[in-house]
Amino acid sequence: MEEKENKFNLKGHYFSEEEIAEMMSPQLAAKKEAERKHKQVMLDIMAGDFDDNTDTYKLRYMVEHEEWFLPLAQDGDFEIQNIKKGEFERLFAGKNKKTGKKTDRDGKGGQLLPVYQTESKINGKYKKLNGRELASSLPKNISGLLVDWVEDDTSRELSKDYFQYLEELAEAVEIERVLCTDGPVDTAKLRKAHFLSAWYQDNPYVNYDLAYASTHDDNDYFSDQTTVKRMTGSELFEAILKRDYHAGLKIALGSIYSATSVDLKNVILSRNFMHRALSHDSCHWRVQEFVARNKEEFELWLECVQFPKEREIVEETIGAKNYIHAVSKKEDNFWYAQETDNIERETPHLVKTEKFELQNLPSSAHEIAPGPSKILCPGRLAGRLFYVLPERDRREFVWRPGFSLGFCRVLSGSDIALSKDRIKILNELIKLVPEGEAEIPLSSFLSYEGGKFFFFKKEARQLDWLKQSLAQAKKSCSVIAF
Repeated sequence: MEEKENKFNLKGHYFSEEEIAEMMSPQLAAKKEAERKHKQVMLDIMAGDFDDNTDTYKLRYMVEHEEWFLPLAQDGDFEIQNIKKGEFERLFAGKNKKTGKKTDRDGKGGQLLPVYQTESKINGKYKKLNGRELASSLPKNISGLLVDWVEDDTSRELSKDYFQYLEELAEAVEIERVLCTDGPVDTAKLRKAHFLSAWYQDNPYVNYDLAYASTHDDNDYFSDQTTVKRMTGSELFEAILKRDYHAGLKIALGSIYSATSVDLKNVILSRNFMHRALSHDSCHWRVQEFVARNKEEFELWLECVQFPKEREIVEETIGAKNYIHAVSKKEDNFWYAQETDNIERETPHLVKTEKFELQNLPSSAHEIAPGPSKILCPGRLAGRLFYVLPERDRREFVWRPGFSLGFCRVLSGSDIALSKDRIKILNELIKLVPEGEAEIPLSSFLSYEGGKFFFFKKEARQLDWLKQSLAQAKKSCSVIAF
């Protein structure tokens, strides 16, 4: 048989097309290596080595745990113990030199810092730290930790090789806590924090009009088509905002490895939130300011953000100012202060809004209140104009109420009422177009859902379309419309 030609002249070694592709593409090679590692993990699990592949779970538990107790020496420093080799088992099994599998349990010993989950095991003084503080307080000159592990009430060694990973996880958990708060968000921390961002070629990856990021590699459930970049919050927000095709940023929180999991899993940042976060050290979710021009605007905001319908609206005066807020009348497991991606709480609980300053400005037939809104997302408002249309009119996005007699249209009372509502909404949208500009700016998108609608119906942002639609609505405010 004729010898196969070796066009790469690689000393008689023939490579498959797949191997050659790997050599030519570092991204493909990295992907294949990840697949090989995953396959090996699955083989280890099937071989009964599952307990030896729980590193990420145990490390995340350590940084999420709220109370660790560390004994102190007479001089006030941490008490370091000299431990013999093999005196304790490792928290994670090490690789066996002969088999290459993670089966070696004997500890290496050395100078270890004891860490307990209860103070009752300590004789003398101690220091109490949460997991994030622990990760940032570890001495550099020790061999590792001697961890009092809760699952079997046995002290186990954790090598200093894991210290950097603990620090990275601690930063991730800190940022997850920042993103899970219902009050003002510490955006100064978000700007400095590190995120893993999904990219495709030279742009942030986009799917369903969202960019994707995670707080750590134990929750980066990205598409196989993407590459991963480590970026600060500032770098990530700026990269998204300078492109015009992302309605928001979805950030994965917590993990399947979480032991004390955060309440949310996927928080979505709107374009407006990212825009504010780049220049303000503290930002509100969903709104620019908690200021409602009147009760009508506040009630419309509740509808737009899908606050539970069974609710009580509370008005009160504090000092010289009026305030308004809403409380659900029954427990709910869906609504959050944040915008999220189809995430529900495991157990329902009572939800309420922040207190909005109530200005009590007058409403009119032409606008909800004087001045531009600080709380209504323009995309959600525009969506209200679209979704009340009959199916036949949605393609053209044209308001044609009533029925035609050829030279005119006959309108019912409900048609006229809807036309008047459209006039109010259109005037509110027109007020959000900056003077001298031709459209509502991308930075005004207060919600992902609103941004997604504007990408679906781009004309709804444009001043010319808004004015044309306003003229249409004004014609439909009497029983006979010509």
